Amino acid sequence: MHLAAAALALVAVLALPASAAESGDDGKITVTSRGSVSTVPVEAEWSFGVYSEGKTAGAALRMNSSATSRVIAALKTEGVDPSDLRTEQVYLAPRWSNGTLAGYSASNSVRVTAGWEKAASLIDMAVTAGANRVYGPLLTREQSDDLYQRALANAVEKAREKARGIAQSAGLTLGRPLVISEIAAGGYVPYAYGVTASSSTPPGVPEQARAPLEPGQREVQATVTVTFAAS
Repeated sequence: MHLAAAALALVAVLALPASAAESGDDGKITVTSRGSVSTVPVEAEWSFGVYSEGKTAGAALRMNSSATSRVIAALKTEGVDPSDLRTEQVYLAPRWSNGTLAGYSASNSVRVTAGWEKAASLIDMAVTAGANRVYGPLLTREQSDDLYQRALANAVEKAREKARGIAQSAGLTLGRPLVISEIAAGGYVPYAYGVTASSSTPPGVPEQARAPLEPGQREVQATVTVTFAAS
């Protein structure tokens, strides 16, 4: 009886079509590649902040609000369009010294989008008006998004070239991509560099004290993992 069952099973296997009788799927090649795109930015984002201290919360906030208003007015006077100005952060907190309330600190910051040709004068005007925190420049979100899409395309093309080389070395023919995965770490990264003014910056910055600014080239990278069919 066992022999009969085994014979029937053997007949069933022999009756399978060739594709089903073969083990495994079609060949695959998986590679990871990084693409990059560089550009010389024509505009950038800057963050101008005001930090203030006071005996009471109200005093700290009033002092901070007054200085921030002067900074915003100065930036507008310098030609910054209101649509390119936005409040970034407002902060108010107690200050403690050895467990005793020493007062309050307040801060406010605004972000500005402007062309490189205006950067030095904007920093000068903002600090003269009362800003004691300057951060930047950053690539604008629009610039970075466009560059990142181009970097992704470059990464996929490099992955194809890498996989084609592997396939040729193995005597295979490279097929279409089956799976493309983006490595999230390669996403939008703000490029902060160059200038930071601390709270010790004196009010008013003379011409000769302006921070030297050069846009240079900025690079955006993207990384992908691609699985290709191979036969």
